[in-house]
Amino acid sequence: MTKEGVLANVRSSFFALIIFFTFLLSGFVANIAWLLVFPVWFLSKNLYRRCCKFISQAWWRIAVFIPLHWCKAEIKLYTSESLEELSSHESVICIANHRYTHDWLLDWIIAEYYGMLGQCKAFVKAVVAKFPILGWSMWFNEFVFLSRSKTGQDLSKIRKSMEHLREYSIPVWLLLYPEGTRYTKEKHDQSMKFAKEKGLKTLKHLLLPRPKGFYESISCLHNSNVKAVYDCTVVLDGDKDVTVGELLRGKPFKMTVCATRMELDSIPTDESDCKKYLFNLFEEKDKLFDKMLTDGSSRQPSEYSLPNSQFYSEPMKLRSKLLPIEPLYTTAIWFFIVMLPVLNWLVSIASSSFSASIVVILILVILNTGVSYVLYAFETKKSSQGLKKKDT
Repeated sequence: MTKEGVLANVRSSFFALIIFFTFLLSGFVANIAWLLVFPVWFLSKNLYRRCCKFISQAWWRIAVFIPLHWCKAEIKLYTSESLEELSSHESVICIANHRYTHDWLLDWIIAEYYGMLGQCKAFVKAVVAKFPILGWSMWFNEFVFLSRSKTGQDLSKIRKSMEHLREYSIPVWLLLYPEGTRYTKEKHDQSMKFAKEKGLKTLKHLLLPRPKGFYESISCLHNSNVKAVYDCTVVLDGDKDVTVGELLRGKPFKMTVCATRMELDSIPTDESDCKKYLFNLFEEKDKLFDKMLTDGSSRQPSEYSLPNSQFYSEPMKLRSKLLPIEPLYTTAIWFFIVMLPVLNWLVSIASSSFSASIVVILILVILNTGVSYVLYAFETKKSSQGLKKKDT
């Protein structure tokens, strides 16, 4: 490794230490805040949800800070006129492709651009609820935890969550990945084998969607305060995944998003018709993904659309948006609140005696070495998990 490579590794591992402990300690503070406001739920659910909104965006902006400000990611947003006009003023179901390792973070970036980060919910694996801090935060924020092995239980949870969603008086985005799992070459092969067996059209880039969760959500929300479905198609430049290591190293990347709005009440409530609707949507989404992937390496169009499309006939135009500054100053505030006292404490211990300073230095070296090893492990695993190169 060159001298520049060593310095870059030390810089990224030091940043990883700082951002990890900032996120961890601020997460404790945020969860204490959620716990303190939880009794408000029994008095006024709307007031509780408004409180959660501010706590959530204050904490989750630390995660968004990494790609937007540390990595200086280039984000291209293409949206339809109807979505652009109503995006921050209505409750919706957001559906997206699930192709990359950190799709949740990419979708949070979109939400931050539209001022909806604190009002994002999602369908997530039930096991995530057991994760300290992060899982607790999702529970306080009414995320939908699904086991995926108990279909009847999952559908019951979806129906209950949709009833909660109907109660919201503030706009909220509920994120759903209809594919049900993240793309890998092996999963794609299995999915396309199933498609051929069932006489369905095969997809080049996406997995076949699983319609049950989508159908239950849509059928429960007809004629409700949830007026629309936002369809988002996300493509990373060259279709190359971004690892945790690359994010923490500050490696720049490019992301293109196409999003359009569909009236929720226009989606069929008959189960077979709804299933067909979703399959047709993903057939066209796969074509749109392919077009975005091809254009991304050669040109920057002013808009995207598909001719004679059921879903993408309305042009999605390139939007010029300012980089959100809130994640930067929010992360700085959290650093001064939770990390600066810890660093001052370590300095005071290290300055108390020579032996104490040696102990502190050793601890920091061990932590830094550990983070460097983890970053290296993520880099070496990149070629064996999920996407490898553009040709996958």
